[in-house]
Amino acid sequence: MAARPCLSRKSKQLLRLIPTGALTGDVQWYADEMGSSMALVMTGASTLVHPTVQGGGDWNRLSQAERAAFAHDPSALVALTNAYLTEHGGAGGRVSAHTRRAYAIGIRMLVADWRAVDLLHPSQDAAGDWLRHLERAGAWRQDGTVGPATPSTVRVRLAAGRALYRALRWAGATDADPFQDARAAPEHIPAWEKRQPYSDADIATLLGVATPIDQVIILLGAHAGLRVAEMCGLYGRDVDLAEGVIEIRTDLGRQPRRVAMSSSLIGILEGLGRAADQPLLGLTDSGVRKRLVRLCLQAGAPYRGVHALRHSAGTRVLRDGGSLEDAARHLGHSNLETARVYAKWADTRPREHVSGW
Repeated sequence: MAARPCLSRKSKQLLRLIPTGALTGDVQWYADEMGSSMALVMTGASTLVHPTVQGGGDWNRLSQAERAAFAHDPSALVALTNAYLTEHGGAGGRVSAHTRRAYAIGIRMLVADWRAVDLLHPSQDAAGDWLRHLERAGAWRQDGTVGPATPSTVRVRLAAGRALYRALRWAGATDADPFQDARAAPEHIPAWEKRQPYSDADIATLLGVATPIDQVIILLGAHAGLRVAEMCGLYGRDVDLAEGVIEIRTDLGRQPRRVAMSSSLIGILEGLGRAADQPLLGLTDSGVRKRLVRLCLQAGAPYRGVHALRHSAGTRVLRDGGSLEDAARHLGHSNLETARVYAKWADTRPREHVSGW
């Protein structure tokens, strides 16, 4: 092993961040300090280059980021990315819980798949290879097997990878940008085709065999148009049966969104009886999904996902004569174009034209 040079206090601090187990085998190291810049280079088992450190606050942030990357610590890397999104993300502190959750899943998958990759210095082809891997075997099916991920899922994973490396660069841990030129395969299925709603017949069949709590889930989605996270975040105080509205509260600093309830949903909620401080469902996102899967199997109805209930609400608003603005407002879409996809399912004229041929 090469003779160790004389190390400064900061160099010794940085060296202590490296897990003991990583210093086994024929590992050579040295530290090179030039003014305010410091580089610690390891060769043999792995190679890490630590760039400029400026000031105590930046030093603490840098050491944590580099330690997380070196140890392939997914929890620490997710936390770093969340800190970056809050500080510098496009939505600032208003990044939704759904986005954070999706990025966390993507980062954990990336770290697991890149166990043998130096996260601070990935190869030029590492990101593209990972995306191709996801396209072949990037989705877990309900039966436990692995299959191809959809293009939209791959794009979400790509966004997570880009967010992680923006966070690592923000922390000064690396200059690498492996996802800069990475591209996901194009989507060939039209957006409206992917968002197929439950039919009125499906909804009626599900309600016919559902328990009261399952009926609430179905109608919160198919009538009120709520997302699964919005369902799970509801408390008794958020439901105003007298006015027939639900208030959707977020932790993003926005005003609550008021959503009109159907008479059938009001009737079920009256029988449910929830105190103001009591969760309306008392379920997690995955708990809601599992209940709907079981209910679809029991009813013999196709399982299209919880979000397809929301698509049913958007489609019904338009089919009953509502405008795109009505559908967007009911579903809480900030972009009118997002609601346009429901018009495809609400438009029955092509089927009516050909049915008598």
